[in-house]
Amino acid sequence: MVEREEILEVFSKGLKSFLDRSGLSANQLAEFSGCSPSNISKMKKGQGLPSLEVLCSFIDHGMTIEEIFGKERAKILVNQYKINPEEQTPLETAKKAENLLNLLLEQVQKIGGK
Repeated sequence: MVEREEILEVFSKGLKSFLDRSGLSANQLAEFSGCSPSNISKMKKGQGLPSLEVLCSFIDHGMTIEEIFGKERAKILVNQYKINPEEQTPLETAKKAENLLNLLLEQVQKIGGK
């Protein structure tokens, strides 16, 4: 079972990595994704996760599966769910990532997360 804190920490690190790699500011990402700057700030601090719509926007702007789930979990999920970003459109990848995030969030809810 995956702990909520672990998911938040991994996503936070991935979001910071994505922002550094892409050269986007948090405000630019907020504008592109339709998410508020304060929610982006919370995600960077490990205090929240994006909605599925916002996650799809992040992926559409180049966030990788590894940045979302962490390298180890991403390897497992890529193999298990046959995600190959090089062969799929960002939307196809986003839809699969959306399903995977739902699975992780369900695990968090089962252990009492919100």
